[in-house]
Amino acid sequence: MKSRKLLLSLAVFFLVGAFVPTKASPIMSTEGEGDSEQPEARGWVSVGPNNISGRVRTIVFDKFNDGVMFAGSAGGGLFISVNNGNNWREIDFSNGESYAVSAIAQGNDGAIYVGTGEGFYEPIFAAQSNRKTGLMGNGVYKITLGNSNWAEGLGTDEEKYAYVLENFNSVVINGTQPEKYDLGHEFAFVNDLAFINDKLYIATMYGGLKIWDGSTLSDATINNNVSVNVTDIKVNNSGKIAVAFDGGQGFEVALSTSDNTFSSINFSTKGGDERYGRIELSYAIKNNNMLYALVSDYSGYLQGVYKVDVDAANAQFGNKMISNSVYLGNSMSEAMAIAVNDLEQEYIYIASDDMQRLFDANGTDVFYSETQTSYSAARISGSYVAPGIHSILFKENPQTAEDSTNIYLATDAGVYLFSKDMTQNYTWQPINKGLHSSQYYNVAAGPDGSIMGAAQSNAITYIATPSLDGQKSADIVWSPNSLGYTNFDIQTDDSNVPYDFRIESQTGSNVAGSAIYRSKPNIRKPFILMRPYNGLTRTYSDGNDYTEINDQTWHFGQGDNKLMSRQLVLNMIAAPFIAPMAYWESFNGDTKDSVEVKLVATDQNNSISATRIIRGEEQFRLIAGTELRDGDKILVESNSLDYPFFYELTEERFGATDGVLDLVFEGDTTFLVPSPIKSRLFIATANGVFVCNEIMNFSKTYDNSKNGLPWVRVYNVNGAVGDANALYANPVHTLNVSPDGNTMLLAVDHLQDGTTDLIRVSGFNADSINLSAVGSGGFNASYTDARKFKTDTIGTYNRSISSIAFEADSDVAFITFSGLNGAEANIKKVSGLNGDLASIQVVDMNMSDDNRKPVFSMLLDAFSQKAYIGTDDGLYSTSNRNASNIEWTKVAEVPNVPVYDLYQQTTNLPQISYTTYLSNNATENVFEGTQYVGAVYAATYGKGLFMYRDELQDGLEPINVGLDDVVMDTKVQMNLFPNPAANTTVLNYSLATSSNVVMNIYDINGRLVSSLDKGRQSSGAHNQVIDVRSMQEGIYMIQLITNNAVSTAKLIVK
Repeated sequence: MKSRKLLLSLAVFFLVGAFVPTKASPIMSTEGEGDSEQPEARGWVSVGPNNISGRVRTIVFDKFNDGVMFAGSAGGGLFISVNNGNNWREIDFSNGESYAVSAIAQGNDGAIYVGTGEGFYEPIFAAQSNRKTGLMGNGVYKITLGNSNWAEGLGTDEEKYAYVLENFNSVVINGTQPEKYDLGHEFAFVNDLAFINDKLYIATMYGGLKIWDGSTLSDATINNNVSVNVTDIKVNNSGKIAVAFDGGQGFEVALSTSDNTFSSINFSTKGGDERYGRIELSYAIKNNNMLYALVSDYSGYLQGVYKVDVDAANAQFGNKMISNSVYLGNSMSEAMAIAVNDLEQEYIYIASDDMQRLFDANGTDVFYSETQTSYSAARISGSYVAPGIHSILFKENPQTAEDSTNIYLATDAGVYLFSKDMTQNYTWQPINKGLHSSQYYNVAAGPDGSIMGAAQSNAITYIATPSLDGQKSADIVWSPNSLGYTNFDIQTDDSNVPYDFRIESQTGSNVAGSAIYRSKPNIRKPFILMRPYNGLTRTYSDGNDYTEINDQTWHFGQGDNKLMSRQLVLNMIAAPFIAPMAYWESFNGDTKDSVEVKLVATDQNNSISATRIIRGEEQFRLIAGTELRDGDKILVESNSLDYPFFYELTEERFGATDGVLDLVFEGDTTFLVPSPIKSRLFIATANGVFVCNEIMNFSKTYDNSKNGLPWVRVYNVNGAVGDANALYANPVHTLNVSPDGNTMLLAVDHLQDGTTDLIRVSGFNADSINLSAVGSGGFNASYTDARKFKTDTIGTYNRSISSIAFEADSDVAFITFSGLNGAEANIKKVSGLNGDLASIQVVDMNMSDDNRKPVFSMLLDAFSQKAYIGTDDGLYSTSNRNASNIEWTKVAEVPNVPVYDLYQQTTNLPQISYTTYLSNNATENVFEGTQYVGAVYAATYGKGLFMYRDELQDGLEPINVGLDDVVMDTKVQMNLFPNPAANTTVLNYSLATSSNVVMNIYDINGRLVSSLDKGRQSSGAHNQVIDVRSMQEGIYMIQLITNNAVSTAKLIVK
């Protein structure tokens, strides 16, 4: 490992007490009340975010109440807005039973009909699903609000919301409610609704087209078939009904010949063997007899746009209306929409990831296309709209072109509106306030209680100050649309074949947070964030701001000064959509990692730059001739973001004569000491599991050498030899690392036969293993050799393992399963993991109510015998996970939505303050103590993030390190202008008293860029011109050193 050298002018740092002691000492910190006060018991609380939405499949206007809209979220439920989308309120139409709203229609009497169950994604209970999923429904509901024009006479928005929430009545339509887990039920997945001629038409995935006349259900026949998959229903003003459906030979379009019979119409240009993918339909507004079809191919790409006059004899769709170059995305089977506005000119709006507007520019069959939205634009650009567009909505019954200028889109990240902004310019803006429906895969908390969440279609969300008193807004970070983000391209693969790939996924897949939080002299609070297909990064933020990406505080991608090697990048590209990741961190472990320490001696007792020695209750400066004794301590900054630890000088290490250590020093003496602070990142790729043993060493990046950031492959999915043909067939589904860091458990899916192996890889702490030892290239795959680690297959199962949770002793773990299987329990306890394979036992942990219940996540409380499991219908807990008969209790505050991840803040660090010295000047360093120790967080797929703080642990007493002989001068005033700067900037500063002045410029990683000794200056105002033309773009710290203070200012070079 590359050792960390302390600069000659920088003394090693020392504490009054020792953190993570190896031996007892009277000056060590002890547990106390600290700053963490036990809050009032509140149970589980929703923390938001209140400004970010998940997938919205459908939006409609209320035909009888101006400004009233309804939105259906695929995981968050039904929402109403009384002000054209300015804000939203939830309507609990199913009494908490269903949140998977897939379709909305309004009856002639004003009643609202709601269909549930999202059939356009892989079902949530699919055996080996590791990507976004669709939730099963709970029937079709009818909601009434007293009368059709209920908003008339109600003045304020609050009055309208109050009326709705107090007066709505909801009932499920008889015959539409499936039994729980009956995935094949006719009404398990409702794709669309339409109210036509006093009847409700219900398009289902497995039950064909159903018709409800207000009392009974009946079947419609489509080509004499009653069980096709119907995905879309449209009707024109004349009552002509059109449906899109999959009859088993590809998608088709059928027109009504009566209320309950339909016959297909042809596409004139369709080849004989050609099969269409999903189709969406739209009638024109003015020429209402014209029906338009947006057609995808079987791969999810755009096939074409067609139109037909439904009143014509032998109606059939005409020629393709677009060129083959028009691109909407590659996931049209999941998201697509079409709408036509022909009030003045024939405009056809088509959408999937982006939206295009088609119009006739030259009188030919092929229409011109112009882009209307961009999911790759900056989020603040006014043209950004989230990908995954499901519905396009104009104002209800527009009478003029101006009426339909405002366009609403339902997307994977909520609702967007095209309208005039405050400057009277038309822009796209999200209108998601209160549309609480965000869908999360993983969650982690920072040591200050801040929350990072990996969200579907919303990248990573960051809530800086979550509250028990209400939902907070979140920033979207680590997104391809973030400020400063730059796509990177892989130029060639390992065979030197040109290959380009851009990490542009809008979804977050995984997050992890370190317990380290430095607040002075600059803020560093590190997180590891991941998006699918190689979107891995580490960052410690820029002044606690994660919204703008730079190449100083963010490391990602491949190549020099980046995060990883090209080989690892290529492997990650083909990793699962939600790639498994585990972060392991220890503050008191044995380690082979070394830090180089320098003892700075002085010949005079008043030199503040001398090393401090801690002896019992005493602290003193290291003066030439000082006799060091067994048990003396010094404070050392580790390689993990400089987090400090104590090192004890011992007779065993240095030898001693008559009680005096044989540690001879003259001037400055250096030696290596082991660091107890370790961090490892495990990630699963298409070709096994890799670990980085120094992920929190931000002074290292990947630099194609043995001195760079090390990556080691520790498990190969295909054994000793990597068979490229098998890479995609055996993905790692989940993994976790034992608390002692010695063992990894992972689940490997075998897609060909549907089985899953539970595998143990152990020996990471063995003396023979050095995870930082890599050759030139900064990468090592040799540790997949069976002689390096012990690898065992514990068991093989017929369904996928969804999560793994270790007990504190590392000998016991629990595994959970997400598939439906009533014959076996979906929770199993694995014991004997510290022994050989024969000693391992696996026993079932039966569910108290239903063994079929899929379990997606599990958390073992670190401070009690409690445990939590996240299931398809919310969160459950038990007070004793080791009881012979476990009773699981539903957590009432968490809605009946999937809980994909659980996280607890288990590390408890004290606040540590100490001083570093440069010549005779001092800099204050503060690492903040852990807040909310014991807090638990839940990531739901549809209702955002939840937090539990009722059982917090006491914090540790702060530790203040250093002699009280340096008075910090706080009167140095600094100002930079211009800032940011491109050519020159001027530093203006003011001194309260005369002083020697030294000016240094550091880059964001602490490297000295330039230094200027200004000599002795008088009190008062001074300035210095700084030429930045030779400096690279980025963030720099200007350091001004006076006799009694060190002051800093941030400079941005553009």
